Amino acid sequence: MVMRHLSAALFVVLALALGASAQNLTAVSATVVDPNGIPYANGTVVFALGPLPFSTPPTLPTTPTTPVAGTLGPFPLSVAGVLNVNLPSNAAITPGSTQWTPTVCSQAGAGHLDQPIQGNCFTAAAITISGASQDISVQLLAAALPLTTRANVSKLYSTLPAAGTSSLTPTTMVTAPAIPALGTSYRLSGYLSQTVLGASCAGNTTIVLNAVFQDPAAAAPQTVAMTTFTVTTNGTLGDVPITTELANPFTIRAKAGTAVQFSTTYTPGGSCSPAPAVQLYPVLEQM
Repeated sequence: MVMRHLSAALFVVLALALGASAQNLTAVSATVVDPNGIPYANGTVVFALGPLPFSTPPTLPTTPTTPVAGTLGPFPLSVAGVLNVNLPSNAAITPGSTQWTPTVCSQAGAGHLDQPIQGNCFTAAAITISGASQDISVQLLAAALPLTTRANVSKLYSTLPAAGTSSLTPTTMVTAPAIPALGTSYRLSGYLSQTVLGASCAGNTTIVLNAVFQDPAAAAPQTVAMTTFTVTTNGTLGDVPITTELANPFTIRAKAGTAVQFSTTYTPGGSCSPAPAVQLYPVLEQM
């Protein structure tokens, strides 16, 4: 089957090189990713011409006419899932009203950020190819199958900020990719450790871990208090207990092209001198 596709592709490429003018070809491009924005790295794309049956064999208007094979490919995707290929324009093909139907297959057994993926193939809806160039990323995304499951999350950020006795300003962990346009899902979690005891604290010290992100439907970023840790008076070295928890881990969906951040709100207990020092361990995972 692969050899037949290759032969057809080579035949048409040769025929086009010999007889078809550039106006009969469309430079087709795409970035092929799954619904979580993970690229179909080193995958392949095959294009099938339809609808069948044809009233006459499909050709391009050259002198003599150039036959167009019913199946072209497989064409390779780059490690970033990028496709670049010249296809016969449907507007130039006789008989009229034809379309190209793409089938994409991932590289089975490949990985993304050290996570295993499944070998998947999906077929997108038929597309009319025309003009000098055309990007079909959106049409492919609409049909793409996930390359990971919720169990196969990818850790994106685990950088430790400095220990201290003050609030942490918003820190960018990742910027959500442009594709998928509907946003990317992430899971933020955090662990807090006390590194230095407080002294003379009459009250408790609280540290709130915030998720800072822009929901795909929102007009601006929002700050959500996801977890509150409490140091009782001077505290105890090591794990700081959670006293209020919206969610830890906290699952979000970030708008394409926006930053996913964390921050903390540190409120020292009354009369501490010095206040307890703490160390945050943030982790961001892509789902």
